[in-house]
Order: sequence, then C-alpha cells, then structure tokens
Amino acid sequence: KHYAFVEFMSREVAEIVAEAMNNYIMYGHVLKTRVISPEEVHPELFKGANRPFKPFPWVQRAIERHNARKTPEQLQKNKGRLVSRETKKRKRLMELGIDYDYEGYAHQAQEEQEKQEKQEKQEKQEEQDQQEEEIAIPKAKKAHKKTSVLVTPRAKSTLHRREHSMEKKKKKKTPKKRTSER
Repeated sequence: KHYAFVEFMSREVAEIVAEAMNNYIMYGHVLKTRVISPEEVHPELFKGANRPFKPFPWVQRAIERHNARKTPEQLQKNKGRLVSRETKKRKRLMELGIDYDYEGYAHQAQEEQEKQEKQEKQEKQEEQDQQEEEIAIPKAKKAHKKTSVLVTPRAKSTLHRREHSMEKKKKKKTPKKRTSER
C-alpha cells in the first residue's frame, strides 16, 4: 500500500529519523516522512502490530474457485457459451472461404441431447412394458406365510439371481479332492 507508521519511544529520535529519511529513495519510490502528534494517532493504529505478516494465498483461492464443482445451471451456461463461440468461429471461417469441418462443442451437445432423448424413450418403454406385465399376471402368488404378494418380473429375476448365487456358494464350500502323483 506504500505507507507505514513507525512508533518511537522518544519524540527527539522520531524527529531525527523523519528528517534523515525524508525524500529517501527506496525500491524506486521516494519516501515522505513526517512526525505526527499523539493527538493525531488513532487509538487502534497499532492494534495487532506484533503479528507477523501473512500474505493472502490469492493463487490458491483462484485454483479452488476454478476446480469447484459446478451446478447444472453453470454447466449449461458454459456449454451455451462454448457452442455460441464455436458457431461464430465457423461463420468467420466460411466468410473467409475456408471449408474446414471439425467435431466441436456443437456436435457434442447434439450427441448428448440425442443420447438423453434415447434414454428417456427407453425408460418410457420399460415403464410401459412393466405395466403390461403387471396386468398380464392374473393372480397373486402366495408367500410362505399365507400372505398374498404380487410378484413382478423384476422381483422374479432378483429371486432367481439370489437362488443362483446361493447354489454357487454351496458348490464352493464343498472341498475338491486332490489327487497327487508321487
């Protein structure tokens, strides 16, 4: 900030130092020094003056901000900005008569949108299939405790997987006989 306050025990020493250091050139800057009266000194001027100077880590703060997780809104805004810049570049290239085709952000955004639409369509289809299968099962199967439970195809496959894994575990537990040739 290019200013400082120095406190001396005696006024005479302060006056000598101020006179000697006035107009002194330090690190390419001209020093202007003067003595101020005790009435001009703010009561909290030297508050915390004995603490060592600790510079603020601006670079670290910038790195953390840059690497922070982005919200979906921020990601969408960034994508929009990248796509618009790319379209401007493509227009400039076309105006200059340069026929240069490349897969850029616009292509990626289009692929992502197609992928998302396909996934939504597939989820809808699965939901419809599941509803049709639930309607196709006329009676509820009974559980062991004589309570009626509707067993969906998904539950059937889960039960089948569990039974299959239990069989595998049983097979693993049976020790295999080794034959040794001596």
